[in-house]
This record gives sequence, structure tokens and C-alpha cells, in this order.
Amino acid sequence: MRPNILFIHCHDLGRFLGCYGVPTVHTPSLDRLAAESAVFDLAFSAAPHCSPARAALFTGTYPQRNGVLGLTHSPFDWDLNDPSIHLARRLRTAGYRTELIGVHHESRTLPDVEVARRLGFDRVRTDHHHTTVADRAIESVQASARSDEPWYLQVGFHEPHRSPSDRDRPGVMGFLGPDIRPDSSLGVSVPAFLRDDPGAHEEIAELQGAVRRLDDGVGRILTALDSSGLRDDTIVVFTTDHGLALPRAKCTLYDPGLEVALMIRAPGRPAWQGTRVRTQVSHVDVVPTLFDLIDHPVDGVSGSSLTGLVEGRNDTARAVLGQLTHHIYYDPRRSVRTPEFKLIANFSNAPQAMDPTQSWIHRSTPAALAGPAVGSTAPLELYDLTADPAETTNLADEPDHQETVRSLARLLLDWMHREGDPLLAPSTVSPRHQHTLELLNSAVAQGKESHVKRRLFVAATAVVATALSLTGCTSGENSPGDANGKVVLWMYPVIKDPAASKKFWQDATQSFEKAHPGTHLEIQLQTFDKRDAQISAALAAGSGPDIVLITPDQAATYLKVGGLLPVDDAVSASRGRFYPGSLRAATFGGKTYGVPIFQNIFTTAYNTKVFTDAGVALPRTWSDIKAAAPVLARRGVAVMDYAGNPEQTLNMSFYPLVWQAGGRIFSQDGKDVAFDSPQGVAALQFLVDLKKAGGLPADAATEGVAIEGSPMAAGKVGLRQLTSLPELGQLRAALGKQTVVLGRPIAGKAPVTYGGPGLLALTSINKSKNRAAAYQVLEYLSSPTFQKSLIGAAGNFPTRRDVQLDKSTPDLTAMRAALANANPGEPSPASRQVMTILAPHVQAALRGDVTPEEALKQAATEARTALQQS
Repeated sequence: MRPNILFIHCHDLGRFLGCYGVPTVHTPSLDRLAAESAVFDLAFSAAPHCSPARAALFTGTYPQRNGVLGLTHSPFDWDLNDPSIHLARRLRTAGYRTELIGVHHESRTLPDVEVARRLGFDRVRTDHHHTTVADRAIESVQASARSDEPWYLQVGFHEPHRSPSDRDRPGVMGFLGPDIRPDSSLGVSVPAFLRDDPGAHEEIAELQGAVRRLDDGVGRILTALDSSGLRDDTIVVFTTDHGLALPRAKCTLYDPGLEVALMIRAPGRPAWQGTRVRTQVSHVDVVPTLFDLIDHPVDGVSGSSLTGLVEGRNDTARAVLGQLTHHIYYDPRRSVRTPEFKLIANFSNAPQAMDPTQSWIHRSTPAALAGPAVGSTAPLELYDLTADPAETTNLADEPDHQETVRSLARLLLDWMHREGDPLLAPSTVSPRHQHTLELLNSAVAQGKESHVKRRLFVAATAVVATALSLTGCTSGENSPGDANGKVVLWMYPVIKDPAASKKFWQDATQSFEKAHPGTHLEIQLQTFDKRDAQISAALAAGSGPDIVLITPDQAATYLKVGGLLPVDDAVSASRGRFYPGSLRAATFGGKTYGVPIFQNIFTTAYNTKVFTDAGVALPRTWSDIKAAAPVLARRGVAVMDYAGNPEQTLNMSFYPLVWQAGGRIFSQDGKDVAFDSPQGVAALQFLVDLKKAGGLPADAATEGVAIEGSPMAAGKVGLRQLTSLPELGQLRAALGKQTVVLGRPIAGKAPVTYGGPGLLALTSINKSKNRAAAYQVLEYLSSPTFQKSLIGAAGNFPTRRDVQLDKSTPDLTAMRAALANANPGEPSPASRQVMTILAPHVQAALRGDVTPEEALKQAATEARTALQQS
């Protein structure tokens, strides 16, 4: 049986423990655990504040990717983009029984039963009182001793978070939670980043009392584990979310804000017992480490396993990345730390250090205090961690350190691009933000005679003639073996220009066959016209393509009728290199039914002249759009384009509005429709109100999605909320290159856009004797080399992390940022059927024939009847 996992964490501890060199704090239980564990002396969180740090810890992904850029409780309400990536869900899928006790702060704060359902826990019991948390954890451990299943128990302590107390002076929130008393029995240890004065002594004594209470609770749980006979069968992890809640620590990217205690006890592995690891590591490494320790694969994580580091197989120095975006206010910062230097990039004019004390009156003050006021940050901060471990002397502008700035800036920007960081979209931010971004790019480019920007969209002929002619395009993934035979592939107009498309796929065929001489590939170019009917007829007849390009919702439809075969074997070696969302869109019932070869993404395009002439700022939200509508209407211009033709896919018109309102098209289990919810009604009411205010084109109810001949291309519309990069080129050709700019997705309750992968699906027409040849085609056309050539020709985005592209242009960074807010649709076998039912009712509401509520109610009734009959 796999080992159990006991994961204990707490708030705001940093490394304030005896085992980390603090002599005046009573932590015998944690010191004893450290003596039996691998202790990481240079562990850092991904963020210096609560929810983003925990989201990274429990998903193995950075906040920019997982979506938790700020606090998850009300009124902040940040949430995981995909709750299924939580450690609990992954472990339950691997056969673990899962439970959460105490603090939950890594996803949106909801009732316990809802948290359990979303994150994959069998049971959740949240509480902040240390005694209750310890009692419940002991109860769970003792009950687990009678079970044959491996278990995962996540225990969160509130201490040593600041807490209100009637023992605090007015204007102060200290550390005196329930049953906590100041503890200075061994003296006090004032951290080096604070002034050693009476105010600090008072505050640190309270902190030491809170940490002592935490240690007592941890000790009780570990004693119960031992007495239950589970010690030798249980991995124990202890850590905290981030640094101490003291000035110039928590909520900053200085070391005191990001440093964390991290210890892991792994029974049966001698290298993990009493070991001190002095290589810097990150919280995002914890999830892959746990899966390595239980010998179970894991994908879709940003970190890497620490087992090689602990067991002496790998001691390579690692760069550690940090981020702060929102805490109690917007204060975007990013950092990269090597063992020798740290670079911090500050994207706003915020104070140098956010106040983490939650108090009007401060008892502790930073040792680096200069002057009576907290100054603003410099755009870039560089610190020599050897000569200046306190990070007080900024070297970013020093001539002797420009090469260091340049190399660290490159690391930082590469990471931001890799994670789809929203800070890379300068059209959505302040001049200060743009200035900082320019400095980072300039630092990377400095020293070159000219800064030549590499372009993402290179000509298809140049790329195919060189890159695709190379043999071994799959980089060794899944050797083709003895596969041979003929494979027929139906390809649709991914490349808009017919002549360019024909040339590209001809070259692709020749390159594939040169690399795989035993297999004949025949790519048949089709049109989008009646695609569903064409594919359905081929599947029914059992004659047609071995492989076909489809969308996720089509995959759900064809799978239901037995028209698709799983392709897990074709991606087994490269699964971890795909973006998780692209594979999830093709996964049903735990099996993958399509290999994603490109990612479509759309975002908002603005005709800036329209808004400038009217004296109106570019609208970013529904409220902004509604306010701008009458102003533009008086000038004969609609504020927003809309494609209401029922023949068009609703993924490109109505559905994104429902998602922006916080709604869904289908219920979570896919068995019912949900578009008639209050959120769906609000989305349709938004459209109807805009139409009445002159905010939509007159023919919005019948308009299609084509750019050519559209009101937007004619200069009669201010914004188009779903625009691809090729469509952007068309708009600029019509309106002028400087006139049209891209922005972030429009926000209702949240910013959401549509963006889904193109999937190469293996049809049931493919015969087993030809299966290996089909796998060769799937591997080749999804390889990083081929994807790079395809996106160069088609103007979309890769589905793999290992496709190396230049993303420095404003258009590309805007699109990249939009990926973080992209919904690939809601795959369902009934998606096309429901879309056909719903579209005419949306159109009727736009025409004013019925109210939005009546339209959606009638459509839902018809859709539910169809679902019951299907």
C-alpha cells in the first residue's frame, strides 16, 4: 500500500523555529520532527501572502497559472481556475481517502461541503481554534489506523496569524489569539530586519507565544500518529504559507516575506532522516515531490521533485521565483532569486512595503527605516545577497551590475511568459507598469547593436522548408517502431488563405513521410461548411478519415456514439509537456480522445479612434460598456459588435457573456442545462439593454462573425470582444495599424474569453493494424517543432510548454495574457444540439419579441426535453 500523507501547515510563520536557529522560541515538537526529516534551509513560497501562497503550495503551480492572484475570502473572492488540480483531487484519483481540517484558504471560501466537492476532499471541517483543529486531526488519525486505504490528511493551523483580542491596546492587532500568552521566558529574538527596541520586544514576545501554541498542537497530532502505529507508514510534511506578519516581511518580495520553514519526513528513505538541504527550493516543488515519494506520476505542475536533491542525485542550483499581485490592494511585483542575487520588478507606484500588521499603530519598525515616511519603490531592485543579505542597497542602476540585471531580467521574463502572466499585457496597465516592462526588456536587449525583435508569425514556407524537413521531429517521444500503412487525415481551414494552406500541408506531408518512410500520410483539406454532418456521415458509414481535426465539444458528441478511440498511448511520453487545460479539454472518463495541436485564443479589439473622438476611455467592463453606449450612439457608433446570427457558434457570441456573468451553459455534471440561471438572464439582459441604447449594430440579431463587411471594419463599432490575431490583421488593414489595439477580455463578474484547442482525434474508422502508423502522425503533428511551424502559418498558439517562441510584442503578450482567462467551452455530447435550440431564442430576445427571462426559460424547456430523449 502507498504511504499515507499528513500535511500540516500554518499561517505567517516564516522560519521562526528553534530548528531554524531561533533560540528563544519554544518549539520542541517541530524541532524533534526536523531532526527526523529533510529540512530545507532555503525554502521559499511562491507569494508573500496567504491565498496565492497556499494555492501554489497545494497545486504545484504559480498563481499566474492557477488563478489565485489575491485573497480567496470575501470581499476579494479570488479562486482557482480549475479546482481539480488541487493535491487532494489528484490523490483521491490515485486511490487516497482525503480530509481537510482547520484552515482552508487556497480556493474561494465556501461552505465546507462545497469546498470538499470542488477540491476533491471526502470531508472538510474548517476551524481556526488550535485546540479544535488538533482534536479533530487526532480523531482522524486514530480512525485511519483502522482503514486499509492510504489517506491524505491536510491540517491547517491559524497560529501565528495576527488575531483581534481584548488584550490589545487600541489601534493594535497583535498575536494574542484565544489562550495565547506572550512568551519571553527564554528572552526574545528580534529578526534582523527589525529595530531591536521595546516595541519589537513586546510584539515578538506575543509572536513567540503564538508559535509555542502552534507547536503544542503539532506535537499532539504527531504523538497520536505514533501511538496509532502509523508513523512508519506516513509521510509528514510541515510548512507555512510565507514569512512573518511583520514590517518589511509578509506582503513583500524580500527574503523575510518569502522565506518558509519546510520539512518532510519520509519513512523508509534514509536520506530523508536528519538531513539539511542548503539548495534553494520553492513551494511549487512540494506536490511533485510527494508524488515522487509515493511513486505515482503527476503532470501539469510548475515545480519539480526534490527527491534527487535530497538523495544526492541532483544538487543543481535553482532560481526561485516570487510574485505579489493583489493583497488588500493592487500592488503587482515579481522577483527572481539566485543564490547570489535577487531582482525585484515593481509594476506600480505603491509604497516600498505593504503593511502586514493590520494595525493603526505599529510597535515594530524596519531596521532599514529611512526618513519619516515610507517611500515608493524603484521600478527594479537588485540586491547582492552575499554582501547585503538584508536587501537594503539597490544596485539596479549601478554600471558594474548591468550584466547581472540583464541575466536575471531574462529569467524573470521567460518565467512570466511561460506562466501566462497577466502583467505582460501593457494595454491594460498604468504608465508605470509599461515603464517597468520596458526596463526589463531593455535590460535583456542591452549590449546588442540593435534590438531586433524576433517575430512569432514567420512565413509558413520558410519554417516548413527547414524545421519540418528534419527527421526525428518528435524528439524521441514514442519511437515509431515498425509502423507502416496509410493514414488519412481530414484537415480544416486552420490557415485562412487557401493557397498558403495547401502549400503548408503538402510540405508537412512530405516532411512526415521523409521522417517515416514506411507510412503514407494523405491530408485531405475540407471546408467548415456542414462539418458536423460530414464527419457524422463518415463515422456512420465506417469509411473516411483515420484522424480528423475537431473541437472539444465535437469530441464529446462523437465519443457518445462510439466514433472516437482513445489516444493516451500517443501522448504518454509527452503528456507532461502539454498545457494541462489543453489535454483536459480532450479528456472524458479519464481517457484522452484528442491530441491538441494548436490553441485558439480571442480577446478584445478596440477602435481607439472611436473612443478618443468621443472622449471616452476604453471600456473594460460591462459597466464601462453600458456607460459608453449612449455617448457613442449619439455619434452614430455602436459601442460593441455582436454576431447574433443563429447559424454562428454561440462560443463566439453569447456563451462568453454567460461565463463573464459567472454562469454556465450546462450543470456541473453535464446532465442539465444551466443557461436559464440568473447569470444567464443577466448576460442576455445586458445585450438587450445595449441594443435598446444603440450600443449594438442595428443588424446585430442577424450579423455573422466575419470581419469583411462588418460594422467594426467600417468604423461604426468601438470594440469587438472576440478577436483572433489574424482577424486583428484584417481590422488593421481596414482601419489603420495604429487605430486598433488589443486589450484584456471584457469583465462582467469576471474577465472571460473563449479559447479552445484544436484536437486531432483518432476515429473508430482506424483499424488496429494501422494504429501504430496513426500514432506516428499524432506524435509528429503535435511535436514542438511542428507546432511552432503551424502557429507561424496559422496565427494561433501552441498547446505545449516546450514550444519556444518570442512573445515580446504587445499583441502577443495581450493574447498570452488572455489565455489565463480562456474558457474552452463546455464539452457535452449535447452541446451542438443545445446550441441549435438556444440560438434562435437569443435572437428573439435581441429583436424584442420576448424578454430575456422568457427566451431562456423556453429554450431551457426545449433543451431539457432534448436531453431526456437523447
